[in-house]
Amino acid sequence: MLTRRIATRILLAAGLAVLAGCGEKSKAATEDTVARVKTMVVKAGGEARRRSLVGEVQPMEVWNLAFPVAGRITQLAVAEGDRVKKGQLLARIDPVPYEVRLKNAEAELRSSVSDSEEKRDALAARKTLSERGFMAASMVERYRVDYTLAQQKVSSSESAVALARRDLAATRLLAPADGVVSARQVEPFADVNAGQSVLRLDGAGGMRVAVRVPENLIEDFAVGAAAAIEVGGRKLQGRVSRIDARAGVGDSFPAYIALSGATQGLRAGVTAKVDFVVRPGAGGSERNIQVPMQAVLPGNGPGQGYVFVLDKSGNSVRRVPVQIRAVNDADMEIGEGLAPGDEIVTAGVAFLSDGQPVKRMQAMPGKQ
Repeated sequence: MLTRRIATRILLAAGLAVLAGCGEKSKAATEDTVARVKTMVVKAGGEARRRSLVGEVQPMEVWNLAFPVAGRITQLAVAEGDRVKKGQLLARIDPVPYEVRLKNAEAELRSSVSDSEEKRDALAARKTLSERGFMAASMVERYRVDYTLAQQKVSSSESAVALARRDLAATRLLAPADGVVSARQVEPFADVNAGQSVLRLDGAGGMRVAVRVPENLIEDFAVGAAAAIEVGGRKLQGRVSRIDARAGVGDSFPAYIALSGATQGLRAGVTAKVDFVVRPGAGGSERNIQVPMQAVLPGNGPGQGYVFVLDKSGNSVRRVPVQIRAVNDADMEIGEGLAPGDEIVTAGVAFLSDGQPVKRMQAMPGKQ
C-alpha cells in the first residue's frame, strides 16, 4: 500500500513538473512571437536641406510664329532644325490678293484726291463771287461742307492704302531673332487663318529649366535662389528667374531657372534634375522632423501618411497620422503629427497594427 502511495506521488510530481515546463515553454514562445522593431528618436530639423525637382530644358525665348493675314502658303523656306538669322525669310503666303487690294486702295485714293481738289477749287471760286456780292453766303457754306467731306474721304483712302501695304508686307514671315526652327506646323499650299501658328522658333539667347513646384515647397522657393542642375550627367548652375503666381496642374506652381555659364549643346525638351538648398528657418523647415522614407506608410490623400510611435513603456506601438511636407532622396520631412523626442519604428511598419505589442531591437538617435 505504501509503495502504491509513493508511486502515485511520484507520478503527480512528474505531472506537475511537465505542466510547469509546458507553461515556461508557452511563455517563452509568446515572448518569441512579439515583434522586434528597429526604432529611432526623432528631433526637429534645423540644418540646410537639399530638395530635388524634375524639370525640362527650354529656350529662354520661344516664338510661335504666325501670319497676321489669311491666305495660302506658297513658300516654306525652312525645315525643323534649321538655324536662322534675324530678318531671314521663313515663309510666304500668296501675295496676289493683297497686291490687288493695294492697287484698288491706291486708285481710290487718287480718285479721292482729285475729287477733293475739284471741291477745293469750286469753294475758292464761290468765295470770290461771294466777296464781290454775286453769291449768297449760304451757297458758299454748302460748297465748304462738300470740300470738308471730300477731305475726309481722302483721309480714309490714305488709311486704306496704309493698311493694304501693311497686309501685303505681312505675306512675308521673317525671323524675329536668331534661333532654331523647332517645329513646322503646316506644309506648303495649305490655307491658314490670320494668327494660326505656322512655325515655332527657339531663340538663341540662352536656356532655362522649367519646373513645377508643389504647393508644400513653394515657400522654400524664391526668385534669385541658387540651384544645381544636372542634364544627362552634365553639371550646371542657375538661379530662379520667375515663379508664376497662379497654381497649375496638381496645385503646383510653374517656375523657371535661368542657366548660367556655357549651355552649348543643350537641347530643348530634355529632362533636367534640379537641386536647391533650403536653409534653416526657410518655410518653417526648422520645425520639420526628418524621418526615413521606409518609416512612413501612405495615407488616404496627398501629403498624408502614418507612422508607428512607441508608447512610453516601449512595449507597444500606436499608429499616428502625419502630414508629409517634403520628400527628399532618402527621407521625408514631417510637418505635423510628430514631436521632438517621439520614438518611431523605422522598419517593417507594413506588418504592424495599432496597439500591437512590440519589443525594441535598438534605439537610434535622431538625425543630426
